Amino acid sequence: MVSHSDVRKGFTLVEILVVITIITILIAMLLPAVQSARESARKSQCLNNLKQIGAALQNYVMSHEALPPGIVRNTRAAVPAATNNTTWIAQVLGHLELETIHKRIDWEAQPGNSGTNAEIAAIDLSIVRCPSDRNIKTEGAYGPTNYVACIGYTDKAWPASELLEGNRGAFGVNSHLRYADMIDGSTNTMLISECLVGDPSFSYFESDTNNYGKCLTPTDFDSVPAILPARGASWFFGQHNQVWTYSALVPPNADALECELDYTFGDDGDRAGPVGRFAARSHHPDGVHRLNGDGSATFTSNSIDMKVWRALSTPAGEELLDKY
Repeated sequence: MVSHSDVRKGFTLVEILVVITIITILIAMLLPAVQSARESARKSQCLNNLKQIGAALQNYVMSHEALPPGIVRNTRAAVPAATNNTTWIAQVLGHLELETIHKRIDWEAQPGNSGTNAEIAAIDLSIVRCPSDRNIKTEGAYGPTNYVACIGYTDKAWPASELLEGNRGAFGVNSHLRYADMIDGSTNTMLISECLVGDPSFSYFESDTNNYGKCLTPTDFDSVPAILPARGASWFFGQHNQVWTYSALVPPNADALECELDYTFGDDGDRAGPVGRFAARSHHPDGVHRLNGDGSATFTSNSIDMKVWRALSTPAGEELLDKY
């Protein structure tokens, strides 16, 4: 007779397969939770970045009595793109504990991305990057940004003289918005939101008589030369609107191609710059963060009512916002 001690103990093939199946199911259940936790952490960091930027903007206002210009540009130059074009982010570096970089900037350089400024523009700044957007640099010479300035519900980021008219936002070319002129209230005025570096691809048209109709037609994109800087391409050099602005003409994460039109002339003859429609975008589920004039940072849903979204984009639109 064979004793029990002589019997070899072990698992059958069926038992092993059952265990593997259970482990696989558990991993499949845990992965979404892990990814969700990671995104939650990234979202919190993004929110914290915006709060720091908000504090820097308020400190700037205390020193200069107005918000920084969206970009600095000589609008009467023969080629405005060849002028300084340094962005609002460059203006507030000293209030982001980056005074060493700020002191190195040559504010008179023409163009603004030449000489020493070229080295500065290439620096990657974590404070202007959303951790949820891990796209690498889209332009080899520049450090990109995920944080862009609100120009209102318009496609024009200029000029300062028109800043508070109707649909204008808090930032523009050579803008200098004072808090005293923010008659809608700083809580009801958004200053900054997010974009995705290099995404989506956008079109350029020398003219578009169909009110951006071509921009909404993906089949037209292939026939347009993609020679312009990408979305959020530089935190420093804002030659083109898609680099540093967003508009409330379209909702957050809008399902539409981004589009820049040709340079446009103002009533006074200034060749002020290109016009374009660029949405606020992020990889956060269902919406984007926005920074308000009072320094608070808030998450905004993709489904926000467009009347509210546009009202938030203007500092002096005199809209009533009881709840948003």
